[in-house]
Amino acid sequence: MEGVDQGRPPGEESSTEANTRATAARLRDLELRVEELSQAQAYNRQGITIIAFSGEMDRLMAALMLATGAAAMGMRVSIFFTFWALAAVRKENNFRGKGFTDRLLTAMLPRGPEKLRLSRWNMLGLGRPFFSHVLRKRHVETLASLFLLARELGVRMVACQTAMEVMGLRREEMLEGIEFGGVATCLDAVQNSGSSLLI
Repeated sequence: MEGVDQGRPPGEESSTEANTRATAARLRDLELRVEELSQAQAYNRQGITIIAFSGEMDRLMAALMLATGAAAMGMRVSIFFTFWALAAVRKENNFRGKGFTDRLLTAMLPRGPEKLRLSRWNMLGLGRPFFSHVLRKRHVETLASLFLLARELGVRMVACQTAMEVMGLRREEMLEGIEFGGVATCLDAVQNSGSSLLI
């Protein structure tokens, strides 16, 4: 009979049928893998990493506004605080066990979001309270409230350990909920997010 392999027992696949079935299975596996990779790339594109270098109130407000807005939209957000920006995530001065240089740095570096100066119109320190008054009058979140909102929205906040050492800061001086990491932590966050900003 035409189309029937006379040399194989009934019910047994031919080599052509077996090869076709194996190829179809491999194709399904590849399609699933491509779909997984596409979903992973889409997830990565939905993240943002902000490297906060400035220690000035208005610039950090811009960083926190972007961070909270992105987090509210369901994006993964990381903020990496380094050098002057570390002032924003300090909660107290700690002079115990520090040498002269570290004590001096501790005394000079502002402490917390409410103590930061403006990048413009600082007016010998009067600019910050004036600007804070304007924010309240306009019903705009302050920097301190943006920090709280960012924490509630799950924004990841990381303090640079190397910069902390340079500035004479210790972990116990930092706000609650702050993580600690180095260059590798920052670069990993940048690599796994869709975009990054330096502020």
